[in-house]
Amino acid sequence: MSLPPSSTADRTCDNTIAPGGWTVISFEDFAAAATGWSDSRRDTTSDCAMAASAMLGGYNVFGNGAATTKVFPLLGITHTQARVALEYYVIDSWDNERARVSVDGTYIFDIAFSQSPPQICGGVWGDRWVQYVVATPAHPGANLTLVLSSTLNQGAGDESWGVDNVSIMIR
Repeated sequence: MSLPPSSTADRTCDNTIAPGGWTVISFEDFAAAATGWSDSRRDTTSDCAMAASAMLGGYNVFGNGAATTKVFPLLGITHTQARVALEYYVIDSWDNERARVSVDGTYIFDIAFSQSPPQICGGVWGDRWVQYVVATPAHPGANLTLVLSSTLNQGAGDESWGVDNVSIMIR
């Protein structure tokens, strides 16, 4: 199924995710750009053998202290629940540091990782491949604020992270 990019004003319904009735607010695969994210660097996307296409962040882009935020306006659509889904990439020499994703200030993903084989992207250390994040928090608000971060303590050439296929839905 093809989902609309975040810049699309027309929203679609997705009845394939049980029990159905989701309105697709945004889907971003970062193939063209990373629009509206708070990270102000010129090149916030990168390619990696781990992802099928470009990702937000990635090897040697997001490391120590990197975080990015995006506010998604929900267009005045009455709803009680949000669905946030994304792929979080854990790249290189993590040593029990945490991958973090929050919605409106509440963590929906906060897990520690350490390196493990195989080496797929970046430097010489093992990578943790992709971590699928899916959460359906209660959400009645007019906007949804998504924050992506980590607790990495070394530079992006040693420890990195990135995200891809960010989907925001409401019902």
